[in-house]
Amino acid sequence: MWRLGTPTPLIVAVDDALTLDPELDVDFHRACALTTDPGALPLETLSERYRARGDHHHAHQAALAAVQTDPLRESAHRTLVGLHLADGNPAQAVHQYQSYRTLLRVELGLEPSAHIHDLMRPLLRSARQPTRSAATRSTRGRG
Repeated sequence: MWRLGTPTPLIVAVDDALTLDPELDVDFHRACALTTDPGALPLETLSERYRARGDHHHAHQAALAAVQTDPLRESAHRTLVGLHLADGNPAQAVHQYQSYRTLLRVELGLEPSAHIHDLMRPLLRSARQPTRSAATRSTRGRG
């Protein structure tokens, strides 16, 4: 899809904007097909590829870019939540899920789908159950 005639920077700063270098040859038909195909999730796919290679830093960057590009796209949030879980960061996963859930409720009056809820179910269930020490403290205070 992208071809370079000679070694050149891909992006050039012009005033306060970034533009593609004029020497860059872009196949716009393929680029447009990627962006208009509802099954094509370029940033989520890129994130998954980085994750599969063990490059979690770039996987997170691609997933965050997907969320920022389309904040209401659940697959982007699901990708980011999955990365947090894979990295052993359940609090970040819950935070991402709750942020998405709030945004979806405010913007559209909807709830997240079962797909992302199923991913979060074990964490949400454990968050609702009081810990043993908290239950012990509350029963001691009553007596």
